[in-house]
Amino acid sequence: MWRTFAHVTLNKLAGQVGLSYHAGNFLAGPYLSGHYRNRWMSLEISGINPPCLRIAMSVSNVANLSLKVTNQSIFNQFEQSLGLAVRTGDNEFDRGFAVSGRPIVFARQLSSSATLRRRLSQCYGLTIRLTAEKLRLVGWASYLADTPYMLHLFNLMDVLAKAVESYQTDGEKR
Repeated sequence: MWRTFAHVTLNKLAGQVGLSYHAGNFLAGPYLSGHYRNRWMSLEISGINPPCLRIAMSVSNVANLSLKVTNQSIFNQFEQSLGLAVRTGDNEFDRGFAVSGRPIVFARQLSSSATLRRRLSQCYGLTIRLTAEKLRLVGWASYLADTPYMLHLFNLMDVLAKAVESYQTDGEKR
């Protein structure tokens, strides 16, 4: 049942955003790949109970910046109390999310954007990480049932990728 739903939904989503749909096989589930707004992107579903959604998007990260954005949990509150996660001054956002990164000034600058905080505040149950070459989002596979929300996640990833690249070109000059 779940696999059938995933196949139908991913195929529909692929058509809306111009990605390629791959049916997968017995060992690997269906996935999407291709270019979204001139960035390589893939989306896959992994795990069984509950299934997990994974989105990866390419980003130029020559400065080897790191970033982690998660919905708030007791561990995030602990990180904030130790100063490992950024406090934005937006109490609602700080209660809902933890943002950390290296260098910390990068995470602070990124989270200072009211627009980005607003976009993130519309999300739930996710973790976003920046690695050497990719932004990675992990969340619930049930997101697939909400196409507008999936499009929101794709747009959010693109906005974050642009912010990472912008910081590297002119962020430290500000």
